[in-house]
Amino acid sequence: MSNISILGENIKLEQGKYIVIDGLYINYIKDFLNKSISNNPLLINKIKEEVFPFTDIPFGIYEFNSNVEIGLKDIKRTKLESITNNSDHYISIDTGIMAFISFDIFFKFIKLFDYNKLVEKEPINEGSWNIITKSINSNKVGLILSPGINFNFEFEGSGIYYLDVK
Repeated sequence: MSNISILGENIKLEQGKYIVIDGLYINYIKDFLNKSISNNPLLINKIKEEVFPFTDIPFGIYEFNSNVEIGLKDIKRTKLESITNNSDHYISIDTGIMAFISFDIFFKFIKLFDYNKLVEKEPINEGSWNIITKSINSNKVGLILSPGINFNFEFEGSGIYYLDVK
């Protein structure tokens, strides 16, 4: 199971804490970590400060207390001025690719992920994604692709979103 939603399928994630981020932003973090001289593991807040100094909400952080299924219906659009104090639950998306990565495997995932390879085919290079999910537990990562506009889902691509998972 590759745990990817291309045509509106749900993805399944194991219980745990997740970073929810635009696929392109993952490469920004990877580039930063590759250039970083420090061998100390960086805290997530440090990554926000260093990699995204001009973005208040580059990624969201969610904790699921049980296994969960997430689909397009669970992704809600909001406006920047509507954001409350808890900005960790909002996700800024530029590319229409929302990635879910468990904290447990975040740095391993970063090393394996390559945004450019992922998008070299339309709508996505599933082979590139499958290489990643074969080397890690595929229910600790997931991708949801925006269907675009006029599909009656709030996740249309670029924008600010949050998850409404019951």
